[in-house]
Amino acid sequence: MQFVKDDRTAASLVEFNYLTPEQKWRYLQAYWTKASNFYGVKQQLIVSDEETKTQINKLKLKPNPHLRRIINLKDWRWKLDPKMQGVREGYFKHDYADDSWEKVITPHNVNYTPPDPVQFGRIDAPWFNFPSLDRPTTIYLGEYALWYRTSAPLTKEEIQGKRAFINFESCSIKTTVWVDEWPVILEHFGVYPFEMEITEELLKSNHEDKRLCLEIVSTPSNTPDVFYNCLEYAYVDKRGDKMLECPDLNWGGINGTVELILTSPVYIKNLFIYTKTIEENRAILNVELEVENTTTDLSQVTIDLDVSRWFPSESSGEAKFTFQVHASPLTTTIVKEEISLSNPVLWEPWNPHLYLVHATLTDNTGPRDDLYETFGVRTLKSKDGAFLLNGKVITLSATHDQGVYPNTSATCPGDYWIVQDILLHKALGMVAARYPSDNRVHYRRIAEYADQMGLMLIWEGYCSLWSQNPNIEDLATRDIPRLIRDLRNHPSIIVWVLGDEAFYYAPAASIYHNKRSRYVRLVHDLATQADPSRLIVPVGHWVEDLVQMIEKFIGQGLSVSEARKKCLEMLPVFNSPNVYWAIHSLPSGTDTNPVYATIGKYQRILCGAGKPVTFDEFACEGMPNWDLCKGEWWYKRWTINPIYPSGKKFLEPTLIGRELTTDDWQVSQAYQASVYWRILSYIRESGAFAGFSNCFLRDGYNYPSGLVDARGRGKLAFFLFKNLLGRFFISAMHGNYLFKRETQLSITISNNGPALKGGKLKVKITNEKETVVEEKTVEGLTANQGLTHAFNYALNNLPPDLYTAEYYLHDENGKELGRSLEMFYVE
Repeated sequence: MQFVKDDRTAASLVEFNYLTPEQKWRYLQAYWTKASNFYGVKQQLIVSDEETKTQINKLKLKPNPHLRRIINLKDWRWKLDPKMQGVREGYFKHDYADDSWEKVITPHNVNYTPPDPVQFGRIDAPWFNFPSLDRPTTIYLGEYALWYRTSAPLTKEEIQGKRAFINFESCSIKTTVWVDEWPVILEHFGVYPFEMEITEELLKSNHEDKRLCLEIVSTPSNTPDVFYNCLEYAYVDKRGDKMLECPDLNWGGINGTVELILTSPVYIKNLFIYTKTIEENRAILNVELEVENTTTDLSQVTIDLDVSRWFPSESSGEAKFTFQVHASPLTTTIVKEEISLSNPVLWEPWNPHLYLVHATLTDNTGPRDDLYETFGVRTLKSKDGAFLLNGKVITLSATHDQGVYPNTSATCPGDYWIVQDILLHKALGMVAARYPSDNRVHYRRIAEYADQMGLMLIWEGYCSLWSQNPNIEDLATRDIPRLIRDLRNHPSIIVWVLGDEAFYYAPAASIYHNKRSRYVRLVHDLATQADPSRLIVPVGHWVEDLVQMIEKFIGQGLSVSEARKKCLEMLPVFNSPNVYWAIHSLPSGTDTNPVYATIGKYQRILCGAGKPVTFDEFACEGMPNWDLCKGEWWYKRWTINPIYPSGKKFLEPTLIGRELTTDDWQVSQAYQASVYWRILSYIRESGAFAGFSNCFLRDGYNYPSGLVDARGRGKLAFFLFKNLLGRFFISAMHGNYLFKRETQLSITISNNGPALKGGKLKVKITNEKETVVEEKTVEGLTANQGLTHAFNYALNNLPPDLYTAEYYLHDENGKELGRSLEMFYVE
């Protein structure tokens, strides 16, 4: 028997929002006491330091090629140039005396903000316009330079007959590069991969000790996205009239690797391997090869691919493939082939297996160039409103991981924080993360580690939110293909997200609808061309435009299905086969809408149309334990933060019953857990959504709050989340917090695994004084996958009070399979 409510907003349903302030406060105080004990909340690191370090030691590095020479430029001398005098002082000169500069190893980031910003116009960015949200805010801009110098010992004989390139993963934000005083890159703007051939400059240099010098200009601002910086916070004291006590979080420098590459004049420019289909005992893989011929002669070359298993264990000689390539002169020749891999070991989050391919280019003189790439055999597709991983339906459970690490660059965090984040996801039972997201920009190491640790990534590594650089379309056209090409062999990346709510700071204005719509079509096409194998979310929360249009036609008398069909015909990009619909919503978070009303609206309008729909970015209050973290800078001003400076004083009395102080951290955590219970129970019981992501995993800018604090210590919601993501979830509330005594509770079992037969369900109900008023066990239960009605429970014997229901599900042998706790009023 299936239990499905037709109308979650019916008058009989009393959600938490509709309780009186007194009832809310009483409920949350009791909920903390009961739930923290039930879920075993511990005020300590979820993932121990030892576990993190052990995992780091298990990670493997891709081998270096044999023929191609890659010089990883890690060791640099560095100097801050706050007044940008470096060019005048000759920092770029070969013989400049840099002995006094500090030695650093890249990646290297600096948190520095010039003390004297200038006014740089005004902008309509309402989230920052505090206290008046209806007026433009003044842009404040600072500028400073970071200088880096290194050397690469190279003789002319080593360079002769070669081609040399310098390759950057990411720099913040304008980069000028000199090679022995030759400017080879002039003010490259942006934080995504770029490279330049420097063969001529190296050959003309008379120095065997080649000097490379970088000037990297950073542009901290109170509206950073205008300057293509992504989500960096600076000059928070200049966002409106009220002083905000928060440090400037502006990070600049070399965000990733810098490599000097020497190879042959005819070389492998790019290799991309992805899975087309997985069949019984074999996988069909697509291979895309690019061969660059920099000579004036036609070159007949052979490409050999040697495929072997690599992670977690290695085995050589898995398969070999050979392609003949006619490389036209002075151009790039593209080769597309299909290959077959017998008995492949698949990549899955719970069992990540990687292959290693060694590609070798040979001409009539012998082997000339080679490279290594890792890849995984896996497919992630959408069908009939669901996600299919390797052909099997999977729920895309994720967090939006946007936290700020203590005293650490969010742009290129150290291995400890990356690994701890991934282990936290796995401890939760999550299979995915919207990551790197906003702050982290472009950091390949995240994908490399997720490949080996088994976490799927919804790669939100392009652009940030709301206001955008005026040249964003030109920048996207240049940078999105480079970003994708740099990362597309990583099986952990399953989705490209090309902007988080871009142009979404004024959704009611038609001009921004137009800008966003044009941007959506552009980035969708760019991503599809660069990588046809993955799903795409062109812009975070992009489907809200579709929802608004559908609602408009419903208001004109069309049915939901008629309105949806009409809108998809008008805006076909929403129906593109490689996109899905991701909603950002914060019911009972930064808005006061009830959870069931909000989620029900999106289910009614979007679900059931054949597209996967994910419910993302739900979040709310959830303070940390102040005994453990008070005094650390990111918690010094919980009531005010740079991203949401005006909301708490308004929201807390409305949503929680009164304004909170830091002494109320336990009530705050109880509220967060209660909201997440409402959202996740709806998602589980409805079966309508293909995935979700909460916002956030880790505390960052204080609002919204994470499931763990900034150090990684769990809150009540973390343990609740872990429980709700388990195989079984038992509930009788279904969104209702207040029942009449004549009501019968319908107790259901949600099962996201194989069918259970012969199960035993024990129910224990206690009153507010913790007196047991009922214990009941039902045996012989069958719980198929999905939602199953277990039995009804009459409330007419319960006097008015606040009750706790504990559910314990066992198999026929008495082994516990799942447990749930919920609280409700009886009036």
